[in-house]
Amino acid sequence: MRKKTVIITASILIAGGVVVVGYNALNKDDVVKQEHTIIASKGDIQVNITANGVVEATRVDKIVPSASGKIKENYLEDQKLVKRGDLLVTFEGGDFGQELAQQEASLEKQKIDLKTLENNLEKNNKNLAIFSPYDGSIKDVLITTGDSVQVGQTVALIDKEGEVKELKAKATGEVSVINVEPGTWISSGNNVIQLTSNKDLENQIEKQKLDIRGTEKSIQDLKEKQEVPESIYAPFDGEVTVAEETAVGSIININSVLGTITNYSEFKLALAIDELDIPKVKIGQKVEITAGAYPGERFEGEVIKIASQGKTTNGVSTFDVEVSIKDSKELKAGMTANAKIVVSKQQNTLLVPVEAVKTKNGKKVVTVESANGTKDFPVTTGLNNENYIEIVSGLKEGEEIVLPVTSAQTVNPIFGGNGEKTKTLGSSKGTQGSN
Repeated sequence: MRKKTVIITASILIAGGVVVVGYNALNKDDVVKQEHTIIASKGDIQVNITANGVVEATRVDKIVPSASGKIKENYLEDQKLVKRGDLLVTFEGGDFGQELAQQEASLEKQKIDLKTLENNLEKNNKNLAIFSPYDGSIKDVLITTGDSVQVGQTVALIDKEGEVKELKAKATGEVSVINVEPGTWISSGNNVIQLTSNKDLENQIEKQKLDIRGTEKSIQDLKEKQEVPESIYAPFDGEVTVAEETAVGSIININSVLGTITNYSEFKLALAIDELDIPKVKIGQKVEITAGAYPGERFEGEVIKIASQGKTTNGVSTFDVEVSIKDSKELKAGMTANAKIVVSKQQNTLLVPVEAVKTKNGKKVVTVESANGTKDFPVTTGLNNENYIEIVSGLKEGEEIVLPVTSAQTVNPIFGGNGEKTKTLGSSKGTQGSN
């Protein structure tokens, strides 16, 4: 019985750019080394960033009044189509004449009261020092440091030639210094007691000033309500969405949102791009867009806005990117879409599969097949994506490149399936059946 080794060489099937490599029917002890080669060819390479997002209308404006007022005419209707310049809302001024007059009268009284308080404080401060009007001896001091003193309050008794005289305060305040004690001889004009300013009076003045500012604000608000806000016109062609039904005669303020107007003829795509990819994204880059609602269709887009501030969620930061969509009439706001941002592209450049490039001793090399065997050549690379890498130098078009063997090798249509082959380089001893 004669033992033999059976080797079935690989075959290549090219269909839709796919190269299928055959297999070796070997005994489990057989070890066969193979190499798969391909011809270096020129073609186009593109590097993309993919993301998905939501389709949004490019122009959306809020419908708000220029001032507070009363609605005179309201032509807003939900889903109503309008043209640029169409009249939407008119207003009339509010009738606040009587209330305004009352507030203005109140303001005048508040200002008069403030002046009175300020005069009282000024007069009070002039009398904070209590002087003796007599020559004599202090019989008794009736207050202590820190006491509050009112106008007319007796603060000390003076013995004037056997007659007791009362020393009274002429101001309201707090006792800060007492310059005498019982038995002290004083002359007319001596400073007996010193008071500090009346805090209660100062607080009343501050409160009065706040009340005046409040009344002035009320008057300003009433005057604004009396003004007639400008009529609102459609800023562009679009569709109206009413925020809340507002009847004619309703009083609205300047912050009221009556609705929105949206132009649904132009759309943009809102994307969130990972922080690792955002440095590659630039204004003006082309974008390929697809939507699940329209399978097989592609829409063209362009990057028009990149956020300067990122958003962080669960430790991952993303940046908002806006993409304009051309010829987007079939799309609708709220649809989801997939975007492919073209960040780099080269045409008619030398390409090889990414697995053909290896790193040896810190240099990138490819293995070239020739009549004399295989040899590694250093190369300079350019763009690359998940499948192919650009060779800038070190390799020529048409050279046969050695690739690792896989059960199925995907080949870019630029290679056309020409020159791909699998070779048997050798095997160890093994048996496969007998004759």
